[in-house]
Amino acid sequence: MSYNQSQNTQSGDCGCVELPSPTQKETINRFRDDYCKEVYELKGKVAELEVKKVSLDGLIADKQCWFVWTERHYRIHRNLSLMVTTELLQTGDSIKEGVKNYLASNKLLADALKKLSKSIKDVKDKTYDLRAAACKLRDCKDDICNCSQIIELLGETPNNCSGGGEKPQKERPQQCNNVKDVIDKLICMPSNLSFDIDSIFKSSLDVAGIQTFSNITSLDGLQTELSDRIKKFDKQVQDSIKQSETDLKTVLDDLVKSKKDLAKTEVELYGKRSDFEGVRDAVQFYCCADCHCVIDECDCGKRLENCEKDICKICKDVQTSSCPDKQPQPQDC
Repeated sequence: MSYNQSQNTQSGDCGCVELPSPTQKETINRFRDDYCKEVYELKGKVAELEVKKVSLDGLIADKQCWFVWTERHYRIHRNLSLMVTTELLQTGDSIKEGVKNYLASNKLLADALKKLSKSIKDVKDKTYDLRAAACKLRDCKDDICNCSQIIELLGETPNNCSGGGEKPQKERPQQCNNVKDVIDKLICMPSNLSFDIDSIFKSSLDVAGIQTFSNITSLDGLQTELSDRIKKFDKQVQDSIKQSETDLKTVLDDLVKSKKDLAKTEVELYGKRSDFEGVRDAVQFYCCADCHCVIDECDCGKRLENCEKDICKICKDVQTSSCPDKQPQPQDC
């Protein structure tokens, strides 16, 4: 005959059923009370961890956005440095070298123009001397005191001499046929050359003035200012990159810390929930302990043999406790 006790419902701890037996009152209730306290504590801890997990999920979502935004800010400045400032620095160096060459060429040109103007001035002075000599030649030609020499040179009598316009009977060498044209050119050409040299001299001064007022030397100041601004811009970009790297590392470390905290919380929550379910099942067992395996036929018989067999069955349950096919259901009271 199995050992049975009448059960009376007690509205006490955990809503358990009170069995009116010494074992219930002296042993089971003491264990049950401890487990009841623990089950409520574990329930509160599970609820606390669940709230913490939800909060961490939201916080991590925000931190992931912060990380993406910070990383995007870093990439913008990094790409700006790679695609813009690097080329600007090289362009500035190339412009600096080009301006240096321009200034050297400009100096050579200025020196050449000064030398040219001086040479033209010398030619102009010589042209004035030539013009004065032409005037003297003309005066000598028109001087009646030189009529005999002019007649011999030209092969004709000038109008201002006696017998003007007549040609002498004397035969002249063929080489002297163009003497008159040569003398006329020697008289008229210096006058025209003086006008030409005046034009050339004025033009040389104009060209020198254009070269001076073109102000090529101002390029050096502009190039220096451009180079300084490029360096300032590059420094600003590099400072932003360094700050972005620091911010990115800080945000990443914070995100990793929160991820670790979440993983720790999830593991702790799983453990506390498992503890809670285990203690809850233990409380439920103590609430209505199954004593049907105890046989109370006689004081000399084996009363706990069936209980021993039931305990051995637990060994098989433990083997599949990690991945059970079916979750065991608590026994109804």
